[in-house]
Amino acid sequence: MRPADAPDRVYATLRERLAAGVWAPGEPIREARLARELGVSRTPVREAIRRLVATGLLEQPPNHAPRVRRFDPRELAELYELRAELEGYAAEEAARRATDDDLAAIRGAAAAFRPLAATSGRAEPAALFPELVRVELAFHDALHKAAHNGWLARVLRDLDLVSEVFARVGGLDAHGPSRNTIERSADRHEHLAQLIASGESAEARRFLAATLLETRDRMAGASENAAPDAEAREDVR
Repeated sequence: MRPADAPDRVYATLRERLAAGVWAPGEPIREARLARELGVSRTPVREAIRRLVATGLLEQPPNHAPRVRRFDPRELAELYELRAELEGYAAEEAARRATDDDLAAIRGAAAAFRPLAATSGRAEPAALFPELVRVELAFHDALHKAAHNGWLARVLRDLDLVSEVFARVGGLDAHGPSRNTIERSADRHEHLAQLIASGESAEARRFLAATLLETRDRMAGASENAAPDAEAREDVR
């Protein structure tokens, strides 16, 4: 890892680990241990943690190691309401401004859900979660780039990650995604990709915003139950 690349690469690694649920709520994240694992100095690790604290995903009490913030259902609802507005706008702009390369990236990311659905019959559902998160984040990264608004892409990258991690640490994915859930998610991602490719900007915005608000409502219901419903995340996140 080149020194110049270290901060961004460490940040990307911590982002993936958080999304995959490597750390439980309240579990300390040790800078020195991470630096040894990643083969870097503590400086890029500290910088990556600082960035994640700024997103609201991590907290760092005085004189204590940073840790994943504990889940608050109200905060998650607010995140999804904000995402509905901003992601909907991103979809609208992507439908207007996407290049051929952008559309190829969006379609490719949407298509990645189908192999996961096929795999779900042969794997433990909870084991699929990290890969599902990776595919979802890749789809939304492609969507944000297609909107050709750098500020919007940066804001949404953090919002997407925070909502994924909050859902994970809140126990809403305790059972992992079912095949039915992944197939319906694939349908929705592919439909959105088609709306963008067809230039249907208003419908792309409406569809994505409505889907995110539906997800907010499912998650609110799941958080009130002692045994969360694994179907609560059959969404285009």
